[in-house]
Amino acid sequence: MDENQASHVSAQFSYESWAEPTREEAGAPAAAIPAGGDVLRGWEVVATYTLPVEGARSATQAVLRRPRNDATMLRIDLVEMPTPQAARAMLLQLLGEFQSPLLRRRTDQRVGDVAFEMPEQTAVLFARRNVVVMIRNAGPEPAPVLDAASEVDARLQPAAS
Repeated sequence: MDENQASHVSAQFSYESWAEPTREEAGAPAAAIPAGGDVLRGWEVVATYTLPVEGARSATQAVLRRPRNDATMLRIDLVEMPTPQAARAMLLQLLGEFQSPLLRRRTDQRVGDVAFEMPEQTAVLFARRNVVVMIRNAGPEPAPVLDAASEVDARLQPAAS
């Protein structure tokens, strides 16, 4: 994203208000990123891809479907960044790719340290510590993206000691 677009997107999403993680959010890195067929319970993996994301430790995209239902599908992108600050910068970059005035910040803390969603939960993007997650509908029938986001987010939480 060029400098003008970055400035516009930063202002549109009030980036300064969430750019810096709290001490707790900047703590231990997120738990291991779910991979392959272990992304969501009750879903089948159609395909997985390794994504080339500059500065990322790893980046994976998975397309999933409900068993015996090709019309209900999800696309999940998981990007592990080196730091929580880098994850938030990556989240801002992904927000800029939507180019939609309908995307809004979630403040209920149901998922992530900072999260955004499209209306009717057609897409959810969030950062949890050093990981960015983007989940969107990928089929003609709507899928429960917020439920999927909650499950992925729970698996990114560090284990209690």
